[in-house]
Amino acid sequence: MIPLPQKLLLCVAILHVLVGLSLAQSLPTGYLIAHSHCDVGWKSTFDEYYYNNVQYILDNVVQFLAGDVAKRFVWSEVSYFAAWYRKQGQEKQKAVRSVKRMKQGFSLSM
Repeated sequence: MIPLPQKLLLCVAILHVLVGLSLAQSLPTGYLIAHSHCDVGWKSTFDEYYYNNVQYILDNVVQFLAGDVAKRFVWSEVSYFAAWYRKQGQEKQKAVRSVKRMKQGFSLSM
């Protein structure tokens, strides 16, 4: 028995062969973008959430993005980012600017 997702893909492939289209011409392109969401003051105070979560997320993201220019990241809480960025040394701030220049991350969504 063929699982449903494979059945659907097989049906689409057969239809495309019948009408003369390649599968690549008709399938939409999808993108997965890493995103972390931290609500300011929702379950913890700003400082509790920052010291228990945010600083580790942002530290790891900078390292991750610096290692692969094809990766992207979106961060939406400007207040947390600003607090974290001010605490970083010159080298880490330089790495963040480099990642931003490469259009990899820290697209600050609102």
